[in-house]
Amino acid sequence: MIARLILAAAALGAAVALADPLPRPGLAHFSADGDDPDALARTAAEAVAHVRATRRPATLHLRC
Repeated sequence: MIARLILAAAALGAAVALADPLPRPGLAHFSADGDDPDALARTAAEAVAHVRATRRPATLHLRC
């Protein structure tokens, strides 16, 4: 339901700002500042390493 509301708001051109996503069992969450290339690269590498090691999905949230 929330995802549909976000997509609808985005389709209407509304700026959509969300807090960190809700925790999901078995889904790792990584977050970084999208305006900091070093932090972004470091966090993305951590997320990739986690996914490869656990063979489980993860989310990568970039704040702007």
